[in-house]
Amino acid sequence: MDACTLCLAGVAENAPSLDFLEKMYTRIKPIKPRDGLLGAIGVHQEHGPTVPFLARILNGNEDDRIRKQASFWLGQQDVPEALSILDRADRTDRSVEIRKQAVFTVSQLSLPKATDTLIGLSRNADTREVKKQALFWLAQRASQNVGETIRGFVYPAGHFLARSERRLACRRSPDQHRAAQVGGCPGPMVSPT
Repeated sequence: MDACTLCLAGVAENAPSLDFLEKMYTRIKPIKPRDGLLGAIGVHQEHGPTVPFLARILNGNEDDRIRKQASFWLGQQDVPEALSILDRADRTDRSVEIRKQAVFTVSQLSLPKATDTLIGLSRNADTREVKKQALFWLAQRASQNVGETIRGFVYPAGHFLARSERRLACRRSPDQHRAAQVGGCPGPMVSPT
């Protein structure tokens, strides 16, 4: 089977459908049909067999194009097991491209821990590319704890802009001055003119 068109009509139960698709996947060698089969497997919402199969592909010796697809379809499962597998990939995979894809996929998860994972990666990933990717996708998420993380990159502790921002707050009004003092307002209050 060098190239094939797969057309399924009708309804099938998840287990037989997954079994059929996984067997086809192991028989077909060209990347393009395998890519399509991963999509067909990934749309199944029976996480029990789907997540381990996609994890084997992601962690295996497949071409990186296939492994990227496995990462994407793992994210479509949107379950804690998938997040755990993706987090391992975004921290330890041998390919930076797969690591970046795993970061993107984590960013698409609706799980609350996905935001925490991105925050951790933006601070602690061991490659600059993965940190940048995590920070970019973190900025796309609307979350309360995201703002403080991003602010830390813009104004790291002790950075002159962070000190200047506090000084500016002191010059606005007495109320703003008192609020800024809580955050360490430097110097005396300047009356607004």
